[in-house]
Amino acid sequence: MKMSTVLVNIDKRNVILAFVVLGLAPLGACRFFTTPDKVVAKYLNAESYQDRLPYVLHADQTEPAMNSYYKSTPPRKRDHKILPTEKVNDKTYIVKAEITGPLGIPHVSDYVVRKANGRYLIDWEASVGWNPTKLVALKTLSPLLPERMRLTGKLDSFPLSSRDADRFYSIRLEDETSESDYCLVEKTSDNGVSLFKLLKDGAEHKLTVDVSYQTTITPWGKNQNNPGTVSTV
Repeated sequence: MKMSTVLVNIDKRNVILAFVVLGLAPLGACRFFTTPDKVVAKYLNAESYQDRLPYVLHADQTEPAMNSYYKSTPPRKRDHKILPTEKVNDKTYIVKAEITGPLGIPHVSDYVVRKANGRYLIDWEASVGWNPTKLVALKTLSPLLPERMRLTGKLDSFPLSSRDADRFYSIRLEDETSESDYCLVEKTSDNGVSLFKLLKDGAEHKLTVDVSYQTTITPWGKNQNNPGTVSTV
């Protein structure tokens, strides 16, 4: 392969992306894909978002979002302590990390790690919570395709007919701006079963979900008061 000669005069960011597009990792990085906690530790030790790309799932697709997210506040290497890992299933893990902030105050962050092609990689969208479109704007715009969002959610009550109440769970979602709304999920669907299992304790939980709204056209104009629908990622 002549890839090395092609990449000699390309900047570091593109070198990293080229490796990721090919499904490879830069030399010396492969050993950090052995366990979920190690990939999170390596990610947190990186001092730029470009250096974090080798540890991110679908990095070539995620890079533009990371570039935009970190443009105003570049990531910095922080003191951290990796906490016990929660296994969701054979391909998904939640790694908690206690990170010391700029004022020396620690906080705990959750990182979603997925196993892909024998390697552990961080699902950045699910972990960081970057929502390009805010919840209130999403409801107003009602795009044709669902929007993937990182939100907090809890089971709640939305006024439904008795027939719909038997069919749907109502979930209250809130984004990082504290805007909130209600979305519905069918109780008997795979999404409904998994969400109820997580939310049945009545507490708020962090969710990565695809949210969509359907706008109804009436003789009096658009009706945008319909609850949205939500599916797990």
